Amino acid sequence: MFVTRIARFYYWLYYRCYRYSRKGGDSAFTVHWAIAAIQSLLLLATNLLALLLLLLVISPSTARVVFSAPPWVIGSAFGSLVFLHLLLLGYKGRYKKILKQFSKETDNQQRRGDRLFGWYLVCSVFSFLGIGIVAGVRAGF
Repeated sequence: MFVTRIARFYYWLYYRCYRYSRKGGDSAFTVHWAIAAIQSLLLLATNLLALLLLLLVISPSTARVVFSAPPWVIGSAFGSLVFLHLLLLGYKGRYKKILKQFSKETDNQQRRGDRLFGWYLVCSVFSFLGIGIVAGVRAGF
């Protein structure tokens, strides 16, 4: 039951990123499903990083292991995560199933979902910045 709620949240987040990507305009070379996949993954990574920074604030000795990896290791791990994410969403058109699931929303539901998505973006960014500032101050930067 908990896993299905997480999956439902991910599907909702992906669909909202897709709608946001579609608002940017269409061209012959735009792949909206891939852009939405990268955007949703970046949002989830930002939230995960905020949680790791919170762990650094709460317990500095345990979190040092996570932040002591070289930048190329963190970058290559994130790059391979993006690649796997795109591969899994593109495989057999899984992204189409997510879009089909939410395409039946009424205009009122879409406005409400877009508003919730906007609040989610704002809260994610400000929590990341706030926790990052607190962690930086506590670490002596």
